[in-house]
Parts: sequence; structure tokens; C-alpha cells
Amino acid sequence: MRHFGIVGLFALGVTFIEATGALAQEWTFNSSLDFVYLNRGDVEGGLIEYTATGEPVLSGSDFDLGWVPGVDAQARVHNDRWGAGVRYLGGFNWDDRVAVPITDFAIFLTEPALSVIPADFSASYGSRLDSFEFNGMWMPSSRVTVLGGLRWVGIDDSLLVRGTSSVAVLDFNLSLESRGLGPQIGAEFRVIDPSEGGLPIFLDVDARIGAVYLSHDGAFIVGQPSLAPIFDSAGGASDWSFLGEVGAKIGAKVGERGSVTLGYRGVYLNRVPQAAGQYPGVDVLAGTMELSYDSFWSHGVTVGFEMNF
Repeated sequence: MRHFGIVGLFALGVTFIEATGALAQEWTFNSSLDFVYLNRGDVEGGLIEYTATGEPVLSGSDFDLGWVPGVDAQARVHNDRWGAGVRYLGGFNWDDRVAVPITDFAIFLTEPALSVIPADFSASYGSRLDSFEFNGMWMPSSRVTVLGGLRWVGIDDSLLVRGTSSVAVLDFNLSLESRGLGPQIGAEFRVIDPSEGGLPIFLDVDARIGAVYLSHDGAFIVGQPSLAPIFDSAGGASDWSFLGEVGAKIGAKVGERGSVTLGYRGVYLNRVPQAAGQYPGVDVLAGTMELSYDSFWSHGVTVGFEMNF
């Protein structure tokens, strides 16, 4: 009887191992890394104008933030119906610098206006975008994945105007930080599958929408470098921002586990303050700053690869 018991336990152990192995084989790990080149939309807002004529000297549209590289990195684990994944989309750093030779008396469009004398001015604009997300996944079919989860977004905007004369260097520095977290949903669709037509080509499209509760902190500082500020204004606000994102990629299989891809991606958020639009809300005497809102959008191309394990 003891031998039968040992055999029975052994058989039960083998059955458990086989069942565990079968369960493990149902799960798949996917990873992808895309190099993304995004073009940021135009920034708007008047900044400096001549005192006598009201002719603009510098405005947001003078900056061309252009195309910059970033990454879209994803990792997922799933079976035929359920899964979870993490994603980082970010590392985008836009910047541009322009010369602003002021040949007559001019004013910064703050409240009250800050007067400046003729001098050599330069202006630099910087912006950064980062995003992290965690999603649960449901696959109602082999071609459709439904996403739901949380997304964190961070956007930085800065505008530095520097005036240089024979006697001093004066900086007008405006900076903004926007940070927030909120829910999002989305879906991914495989339009063309490599199993059809005999070609190792696939086409995927995806879309996400969400609402991110962003906290904004702004500061406007006027002073000489490395010295105490002459004027120091600050302000903040919090509000919901609608987020939308769309993408598409066409890929070719490389071996059994890999593929290379080429695609498009666009990102949009409404109600995001931008540095170029904040001067009218700055009260340099009261030391306050009332933020104004605009839309943030960017779009571009992606090149990357995927691996399945």
C-alpha cells in the first residue's frame, strides 16, 4: 500500500508540473522600443513690443521648436484574454534660440509693463514632455486589445530673455511645470495580420483618451545672473486636462520572435499653460502670476523593433 501511495503522489506531482507548465506556456512577454521624432505645435503669445508704435519685437511664433527625438518603450505580459503592461513615452526636449536686437525703447507685456532700453537681447524657449502609464488589457479577439489604466504626464516650459548692455546683463526668466495623473482607456487593432496573405507584414493602429488632473506651478524672475532677483512672481493652478493619442505602425517579421516597425504618433492635451502666453498674467509688483491655458500637441514618426518571448 505504501508503494501505491508513493506512486500516487509521484503521479500527482507529475500532473501538477505538467499543468503548471501548460499554464506558463499560455503567457507571452512582449517588449518594444520605438525611437520617436516629434514636432511640437506652435507656441503663441505676445512678449515684447516697442513703446511708441506697439510693433511686436518678440512673440511666441518667433520660435521654431522643430523635431526632437524621444523614446516609446513598452513591456507587457498576457495570455489569450488578459494581460498587463507598462509604458514610457518621453525624453522629448524641444528648444530654440533667437536674437532680439531692440533698437528703441520697448516693454515686456507684463502688469505693469517692464520698460527696457535699446540693447542686444536673446531669447531661448525650452519644452519637455514625459509620460508613464500602466494598463490592464483585455483581448476579446486576436485582433483587438482593449486598454484601461492610469497615466502620469509631465510637461515643462521655459522662456529666458536675456538683455546684454555695456553695463549689465539682465535676465527675464519664466518657467512652468505641469504634473498630473489620471485614468485613460484605449484600444489597439491589428488591421493586417502576417498569417494572412503569406507575407510577413502587419499593420497596427491604436488610440487612447484620458483625463489627467494637472497641477501647474509658474514663476517669473527678473534679475542679474547669480544675484538676488529684482522681481519675483509666482503662481499656480490645478485643473483637468483631456488627453488624446493616436498611432499607427507597419511592421515586418524578422525571424520567429522579432519585428521591425515604421509608424506615426500624435499626442494632444488641452488646458496646458505655455510659457509664451503668460506675460499678461504676471503682476511684478504684487509678485503674483495668473496662469492662462492653451493646447499642447505634437506629432511625428517612429522607427523601432519588437520582441516576443
